[in-house]
Amino acid sequence: MRAFLPLFRVLIPISVVVVAIMTGDRQAKEGGRTREFSPATSSAARNHLRQQTRWREHLNHTPKLARYRKTLLRISERLPFDSFSSLTPELQQRLAAFAGSRLNPELIPATICWEPGVPMEVISAFHVVEEMANELPPPTASATQFSDDNRWGRNATFRSILEPTEQGLPTTLTWSFMPDGTSIFGFNEEPTSDSDLIAFLDARYGVTNGGSNLTTRPWFSVFQAAFDNIASLTGITYVYEPNDDGAALTQSNLPSGRLGRRGDVRIGGHFVDGESGANTLAYNFFPSAGDMIIDTGNTSFFGDLSSNSLNLRNVVEHEHGHGLGLSHVCPVNQTKLMEPFISRRFRGLQLDDIFSLTRLYGDFYEKQNSSRNNDSTRNASLLEVSTGDLFRKEFLSIDDNNDVDFYRIDNIPADAFVTCRVIPVETPPGFVEGPQDASRSCSSGNPFDFSNVHNLSLDLLAADGSTVLDSASGQPVGQNEEILAYKTEYTGTVYLKVDGDSTNSAQLYTLEIAIENLTPFEVWTREQALPELSASAGDDPDQDGILNVQEYYFGLSPLVPQFSEPISSALSPDGSRYLFSFNRDPNAQPGDVFFQISENLVNWSNFAPTPDEISVVPRDAMQSVTIEIPATGAGRYLRIAITPSN
Repeated sequence: MRAFLPLFRVLIPISVVVVAIMTGDRQAKEGGRTREFSPATSSAARNHLRQQTRWREHLNHTPKLARYRKTLLRISERLPFDSFSSLTPELQQRLAAFAGSRLNPELIPATICWEPGVPMEVISAFHVVEEMANELPPPTASATQFSDDNRWGRNATFRSILEPTEQGLPTTLTWSFMPDGTSIFGFNEEPTSDSDLIAFLDARYGVTNGGSNLTTRPWFSVFQAAFDNIASLTGITYVYEPNDDGAALTQSNLPSGRLGRRGDVRIGGHFVDGESGANTLAYNFFPSAGDMIIDTGNTSFFGDLSSNSLNLRNVVEHEHGHGLGLSHVCPVNQTKLMEPFISRRFRGLQLDDIFSLTRLYGDFYEKQNSSRNNDSTRNASLLEVSTGDLFRKEFLSIDDNNDVDFYRIDNIPADAFVTCRVIPVETPPGFVEGPQDASRSCSSGNPFDFSNVHNLSLDLLAADGSTVLDSASGQPVGQNEEILAYKTEYTGTVYLKVDGDSTNSAQLYTLEIAIENLTPFEVWTREQALPELSASAGDDPDQDGILNVQEYYFGLSPLVPQFSEPISSALSPDGSRYLFSFNRDPNAQPGDVFFQISENLVNWSNFAPTPDEISVVPRDAMQSVTIEIPATGAGRYLRIAITPSN
């Protein structure tokens, strides 16, 4: 059971302590001791005393806040009194209740989702409490606002009491809708009332007589799409639970998930604050509760069905982000789903949110077997890679300093060429993130680089899972690693291993794999990194007059111009022969190579030199070739015709 322990509050009379600050000798009496203050310290102490006095006076004259006195005095250490007093009385009470829940370790906390347009001072005040709950003292920036321990463990699918809350471990969550009439306590200081979410959504989407099967409702697909999206990007599997027994949500009890009875994540709604006040859209409980309460008094926002119900979709994914363990992040610049406001600039999880969730629950391929990891060849994730097609999967992750990812590819044909790349995720330009700054605002942040976390490496392994066929690890952190056109020797299985370094953080990456039947010339174009649009035999990307197939044969670079002729000519010492010399790459395997001679550059005839007329001498990694042609008074010209291999 997920229980809220009753909170017993005893109001203790508070005595007033008067502290005298002596400005002459900058000393103050404190418990019989004398402590000397610097001018700066003295000023800070006086300001702190003034702040505390104003807080206490306000609380003494506001009976509705009396039961939250201890909690409010605690947050007064972080939240300036002017920031608190600027809130309406209703919001002061809601902030007090919010702090009482978030800062009480005996309670499962919830976090509020706000509609765009809520004043920033409201967001900032509530965010102070969130930071205190996360033990992130401002102004320290910590990209991704979550704790490695604040994630799901035991649930309806994994019922063992030994189920770990292990960072990076995939899990399965069930989700259900509370039937209308389910009692929901007023966790956000709203009145306790019954859930009416189903009727509310039916009215917004024009449903009449919808029946008991909620999956046929047009709004059901919005929720399904949200969970499907998260599942495609993380190590979380979602299963819709069509049953929900309507167990009440009370201040002391949030009923946990049971297969066939109710979901781990239960979704309901009732009136919270409507379209007035700070305009709460929804609130959500953290693991291991995860329940979502939508404000059914907000008809305008949820009645906007434009862009395929973008408003509802982003609220669902945002709120469930809290249900997975994520807190709000700053600044509010519409780059992250988990900012306090809901944005219409994008749909669903963004880079920062995916980074956080893969850190907590691993990536998509780590949930593909019962072990819930792909950390060995035994647990390697099977990839369906077709010859001739590019396989590409984004947002995979090395989630900590111990993670390693293994992938298996079956039925690779013999004499095929395997190319694989691991590509670190690209950080958006100027990306910033973090908690509130020293002024307690949510308007700034620190730069965060998602690309340069782990220095990734890539190995191609044989079917035995241990023999290294090829590897790539020479690039610096943040750069791609690539195994290029490895030629297979047999039909069967190979493994890929992606590893990081000792950094205890997540590194998102994209995996690309291509299995191709390439000619030797095509392999060469890949090795030379020729752009696809200029990689054919007759192209000349460096515009030096030497075509790609000729550069290949002569061992030249197709991207570095060479304006001198690759073939040189000379007369033999005795004047009886013309000598034509050139270098060739002995590894080049063109299709046909044949020679033609001419006396006038107009009429050409084929020429096949005899063994006595051609010599080949090794020279470093190349071969030096000389062809001898009998000299005539008219002179001779030689040209070489080269065709690419088929």
